[in-house]
Amino acid sequence: MEEVLNNKTKGTGMQSIIAKACSVLAKHYPFLLQVLLLHMVRAIAICGALMFVIVDQPQSPLILLIVLFLLGQISAVEFLAICLKLSRSQSAQLFEMQSLAVYLRWFLVTSFFVVCFLLGIIFALIPGLVIAILFSTYGFAILDGHSAVNSVKTSIRIARPVFFQILVLGAIITIPELIFSSPLLVGISIALEFVLILSLAEIYINGTHNFIAAEVRNDG
Repeated sequence: MEEVLNNKTKGTGMQSIIAKACSVLAKHYPFLLQVLLLHMVRAIAICGALMFVIVDQPQSPLILLIVLFLLGQISAVEFLAICLKLSRSQSAQLFEMQSLAVYLRWFLVTSFFVVCFLLGIIFALIPGLVIAILFSTYGFAILDGHSAVNSVKTSIRIARPVFFQILVLGAIITIPELIFSSPLLVGISIALEFVLILSLAEIYINGTHNFIAAEVRNDG
């Protein structure tokens, strides 16, 4: 199965993946900007309303930070769901609310990833980088209904055959982001982030298709 997967993966080059991601971005860029704007408005509105309720409490700054963090994570899950749907040529809404179980699995796996990543960075840069690549598609697996453990396993299985391609993809996106980090060029940075997420969505979609094809061949 691993050999079949590797052969399939080689047929889908990183160039074609980035090209597909750019094509999806060009088609849906105004919509994705609307998503970002409305999610920011939602967070500001909720935090603003909460501020009037807890303004007299001494812990109000901490509460606001926690709420803002949670809203950011919720928006991250919804944005991944939107990108995954667009990459699959499906229609997406401005707000793609998920079940409580999906959010809980996201928080659990993300917390585990952050701890592993930080430990990898503390001891050496390379282990942290390896962890980031292997965990690069777990969010999409969670959205497809995988459990917390299976989402990590699926992400690792998908990332292993294309490890260096994902590394190159990260470099292609990160280096221009550093170059165009000026506030005047924020639009370019946002577009590059969109390309990265959509490219990872394509890698996830191709990886799941390859695993299914490999399993069918083995059963045959």
